[in-house]
Amino acid sequence: MQLTGPVALGLLWAMGASSALGACTVAVGTPGLLALSADGTQLGSDLGVASVMTISNINLLGSTITLSDPRLDGSSPNLPGAIVEDAYSATWLLGLGQSSGGYTSSSHSFTVPGVANLVVTIVLNNRVTSAGGFMQGNYKTRTTVDCT
Repeated sequence: MQLTGPVALGLLWAMGASSALGACTVAVGTPGLLALSADGTQLGSDLGVASVMTISNINLLGSTITLSDPRLDGSSPNLPGAIVEDAYSATWLLGLGQSSGGYTSSSHSFTVPGVANLVVTIVLNNRVTSAGGFMQGNYKTRTTVDCT
């Protein structure tokens, strides 16, 4: 069934900008892996394996995707003075649309136009810099992805 003219407009109006139009699903294809730099002062997924995720979104009006400020997971050893940063590269609409952000310890946001946002692929790199090096242990970074 194809909706045209007033019927399609009426359906969009009835649905409004409700959460039904703003639902999204984040699927992490590769969780990422941190590796230690040669000088021992940095752990980074750019040295290991980047996290790759796909966001499926049904918001016909467009979406804003937000990556939270990166942080060490609570189970990681305590590292006073460590700097946790992330960088991303995103593509959509078969690579015709894109956004990227360099390393920062702040959050990132970008907007994807309506319909083009059906599938957005994000490559995320996290890194932790500690001038004093790292104690033995398992280190995990965390970044939250949200779409509105």
